[in-house]
Amino acid sequence: MRKTIFIFMISILTVTGCSSQQEVKFTDNESVLDFYKQYSEFTDPGEYEYLYENLPDSLPELCRLIRTQYINPYELDRYGAQIPKERLSDRLKYPTVKTALEGLLSYDSSGLVRLSTDLPR
Repeated sequence: MRKTIFIFMISILTVTGCSSQQEVKFTDNESVLDFYKQYSEFTDPGEYEYLYENLPDSLPELCRLIRTQYINPYELDRYGAQIPKERLSDRLKYPTVKTALEGLLSYDSSGLVRLSTDLPR
């Protein structure tokens, strides 16, 4: 379940558009979960899937972890002063989950870890 939630959250946060949209009709909650358990070309973590192994069980904790790793492009105005200038264009450099995870590892080899301080709300 944690992996499914993480994939769903990272999908929403990293994919701002898709060149080919598919129409998906859900008949029940199980079909929704089955759909989001699958990777797409944008959400496939590739060889970095191992980073999902120790994700938090709680959705609020998972959201906090993601927020300390990744800033949504629409929140740059809010946090821009705290982001090093050379990192402001990161969202353009990492269009997929795989490239985003690769980038995170290049900054910190510990992987997806909760930073000691949270960003302001």
